[in-house]
Amino acid sequence: MNSGRTYLWVESTDFIAYADDQILRLHQSPDSVVGTAKVANLFPEKRIPCTKTLYNWIDKGFMETQNIDLVLKVRRKTKSTKIRKNKTFLGNSIDLRPDCVTARETFGHWKIDTVVGLKSGQDQVLLTLTERKTRFEIIQKIEGKNALAVQSGI
Repeated sequence: MNSGRTYLWVESTDFIAYADDQILRLHQSPDSVVGTAKVANLFPEKRIPCTKTLYNWIDKGFMETQNIDLVLKVRRKTKSTKIRKNKTFLGNSIDLRPDCVTARETFGHWKIDTVVGLKSGQDQVLLTLTERKTRFEIIQKIEGKNALAVQSGI
């Protein structure tokens, strides 16, 4: 049973051969190959992929051209994840708190949080203090979200 549309790369074998020739022999970029094919009307408009699609075809191995053949793609630096050496340590994880705090059996374990309102020039900030066992809550408006404002609110 054959249903659904056939893939563009299956229908565009003549364009793929042309693109491989232009990239491998004349060292053109995939973008210039697509642009030249569109301007010169070398193929029907439906058979010419966009530049991004042509790069995807190269990545997936649908063409003879490989990434090593693309001068700019090999020369560009890829994004790498940076490991921060001096990352600020903000304390122990909340998962490491004692079981007695999680069970809410003893009074005196407080949870603190700030709630920031609409971000319009002057931020409106609420400081919330919640006792975990009784769920007693203190809510106070403070001047900002910085440490000094929170400390003065406490």
